Amino acid sequence: MKNILTISTFLFFFTFSFGQNEKEIIKIDSLKKDSKTEISINIPKTFKIENVTSDEQNLRNTLLKNMPWIAAILIALLTILANYITSLQLRKTTKENLENQFKATISTKNRQAWINELRQNLSEYLSYSLYLSILKNSNPANTAERNKMFEKLILAQSKIELLVNHNKPEQKKLLDSIDKLFSSSSNSDNPSENENIAYRNARTELINSSRNLFDIHWKKIKDLK
Repeated sequence: MKNILTISTFLFFFTFSFGQNEKEIIKIDSLKKDSKTEISINIPKTFKIENVTSDEQNLRNTLLKNMPWIAAILIALLTILANYITSLQLRKTTKENLENQFKATISTKNRQAWINELRQNLSEYLSYSLYLSILKNSNPANTAERNKMFEKLILAQSKIELLVNHNKPEQKKLLDSIDKLFSSSSNSDNPSENENIAYRNARTELINSSRNLFDIHWKKIKDLK
C-alpha cells in the first residue's frame, strides 16, 4: 500500500513537471515565432531605408561624376548664345556702316558734280565780265558785241545764283562778290581809272570767294561728308 502511494506520488509529480515543461516549451516556441515574425517585419524596413540611402548616394555620385560634362555643355551653350548676339550686333553695325558709306558716297558724287558745275559757270562769268570790260575800254562804240557779252554775263550769273544757297555764309559771300563784279562790269562807257581799279578788285574778290568755297567742299568730299 505504501509502495502504491509512493508510485502514485511520483507519477503525479512527473505528470505535473511534464506539463510545466510542455507549457514552457510552448512559450519558448511562441516567443521564437514572435521573434521570427518581428525579424521578418524589421528586415524589409531596414532594406528599404538602405535602398533609399543607396539610391540617393548613387544619384549624387552620378551627378558629381557627370558635373564636368554638364559644365562643359553649359559653357558651350553660353558661348553659342554670346556669339549669336555678337553676330547680330556686328551685322547691325555693318549694315549701318554700309548705309552711311552709301549715303556719303552719293553725297560726295553729288557734291563733286555741284562743284564742277559751279566752277564752270564761275569761269564763264569771269570770262564774260573780263571781255566786256575790255570792249568798254578798247572799243566802246561796238555796242552790239557788248550787249551780247552782257546777256551772257547775266545768264551765267543766273545759273550761279540757282546753284548756291543764300543762307550759308561762304556761299552768301560768293554772291556778294558776284554782285560787285556785275556792278563794275555794267558801268558807263569809257570807264575811268578808278572804275577799272574797282573792277579788278571786285574780280579778285570773286576769285578768292570761289576758292574759299571750293576748299570747304573739297574737305567735305575728303572726309566723305
